[in-house]
Amino acid sequence: MQIASVIASGCDGAGAQSVFVTLKRGRKLALASLLVKQGFGVRDAWIREDLSRRAIDQLLGEIEYYIDGFDASPEIVQAIVAHRLADNLDRQAPPPFGLVQFLEAVSPVQIRPDRVSTETLIAALLADVPAERQSEKAVAAALAASKL
Repeated sequence: MQIASVIASGCDGAGAQSVFVTLKRGRKLALASLLVKQGFGVRDAWIREDLSRRAIDQLLGEIEYYIDGFDASPEIVQAIVAHRLADNLDRQAPPPFGLVQFLEAVSPVQIRPDRVSTETLIAALLADVPAERQSEKAVAAALAASKL
């Protein structure tokens, strides 16, 4: 199975985040979905198999109507799963059974619970931002523009 696209949402007001992965299997497609929630961990995971391009486009259109999605990567999905599995472990709550099928389809590597610190996340996000956009003046300008 080959990954065709990965769409993730930001966290909503309740701390929930969704991931949708389009998979190519021969001429047919599949849609894999993951739902995680801050403080609770992996809440749901499923795959819909044997879908046509038209069915995938319709499902993704409906999904994008309800969430503000962004293009993501398999590595981002792996980091999300690892971080939220740490929540499951902390709560002593097993993840849903569908997670095994989801991971077999979208991750070529084994994923273990691994919490990402805020500092590590910020550093990773800033790594691709040019230094001139990180200056005090640039940050102040960006904040001022965001109020519009």
